Amino acid sequence: MVADFNGYTAQRRILELGAKAERPPYLAGGFAEDALLYQQPSREHLDIDWFILRPDVDYYLDLAKQFGFTNCRSFGNNASGEPFYLACAADDGHWIDLAIAEVDPAGHIYGEIAELLFDNPDPSPFAPFRLYLDKDLMHYPPTAFDGLELQTISPLGLYQFRAGFTRYGTFGELRETDKTAMAALKSRFFPQQSDEALMSRIELISWATHR
Repeated sequence: MVADFNGYTAQRRILELGAKAERPPYLAGGFAEDALLYQQPSREHLDIDWFILRPDVDYYLDLAKQFGFTNCRSFGNNASGEPFYLACAADDGHWIDLAIAEVDPAGHIYGEIAELLFDNPDPSPFAPFRLYLDKDLMHYPPTAFDGLELQTISPLGLYQFRAGFTRYGTFGELRETDKTAMAALKSRFFPQQSDEALMSRIELISWATHR
């Protein structure tokens, strides 16, 4: 029996709509972790995270708006001044967050963060960077989750996503729930590999040279 976490009934409806879309979104964040680890929700979630590539922004932003998530704000920009993270709210107080990644001509996928548009809890100076992710992160098979078939990014991509953005304090310190999920991902999918071996390549960038 699936636990009735606060807000989950409404969130499951959005997950189902996404799964039935012509181009289902790739899940990241807490719901992706729950799908890969438990096949059902293990805790309350504040939002639903979609991982999308830059060329697909308009499609998925429109899809989110079709689902009722019409009030969107950017949390920061890449070196070209385009948002790398959009948070979209619905009237009922639920959220879909769009994590937007770049893809280069060779097919490498990376997140690029050059400017933050919120108060970063990390007091150290922010260093613009690129985080390269698992090349196969969007080729992982769908996962069963509470009667649905959900498309998630790969376990390695999910681990790198959290670990990489934490390294530079982009969204502050990891919550205890995030630390628990990362440890569970590592134990389930990469038990013989070190944390350092799982980390993806990170490059510091000069924002001024891109403007």
